[in-house]
Amino acid sequence: MQKSNLIRKGRKGFTLVEVALAVAVGLIVIGGAIVGFNSVRENAQNSAARQKVDAAVAIVESVAASNNQMYPASNAANDATTNIGLGIVSQTWVKQRQDWNANPWGGPVGDAADGVTELAPAATGFGSATPLTAPAAAATVTLAANATNAGNLLYQTPLAGQGQWGTVNDASIGQLKVVKGYVVSIYDKTGTPWYANGGK
Repeated sequence: MQKSNLIRKGRKGFTLVEVALAVAVGLIVIGGAIVGFNSVRENAQNSAARQKVDAAVAIVESVAASNNQMYPASNAANDATTNIGLGIVSQTWVKQRQDWNANPWGGPVGDAADGVTELAPAATGFGSATPLTAPAAAATVTLAANATNAGNLLYQTPLAGQGQWGTVNDASIGQLKVVKGYVVSIYDKTGTPWYANGGK
């Protein structure tokens, strides 16, 4: 009996400081895991957005290959019934892609029913260089933000000529990029044109 009492007296519980320290360490570990998960998810979403733009570029190049290397003109008009764009890029995108209306960053795409916003051909921004010359005459093609287009692709061609060069801002890397004949971009979740690509 005495031995049992001595053992009980010798036992100590955790102090408040030790408990608080254990909780703090646990919270730091959980916080790090959440930050890591969010970073991995954001990288995957950004990668999916880039893949969609590059897939649209492949469609444009494919259409051009079967049309004497002429890029399809961007067409801002939509079908009055389905609201799907009447442009060749919009029509082909819907036919070839199962994820045509999926937003890489989650949720539905913006107000383009086919997931593509085709802008009217640009009268300014594309330079007047021919396909065989250096793109020295390229000017900046301005791609305006539009919150209602979050997740949509954006397609635009110059107003005059297949050989015109343009410089677009690729916000995904924070650099200007030279394109020829057309530009494809994607609106991010805030409706800002993000990754951009186009003709070479």
